[in-house]
Amino acid sequence: KVEMIFYKEQMEAVRKAVEETQIENDRKTTDMLRDIAANLLKKGMSEQNIAECIGLPLSNVEELAAQLNA
Repeated sequence: KVEMIFYKEQMEAVRKAVEETQIENDRKTTDMLRDIAANLLKKGMSEQNIAECIGLPLSNVEELAAQLNA
């Protein structure tokens, strides 16, 4: 019974670690896509084309463009 409790605790710790890693990877991917979008905006590519090509929502690309133009 003690072994089962210990096993469950270990599995919960592993689950949390995997979840945290996925969240961090998602943040890194989003940051990378925003950097790419910013570079494409600077090169004159349209907001619509950027959103379609890299998969960011158009609203995010528009927001980024507004930040760059501020």
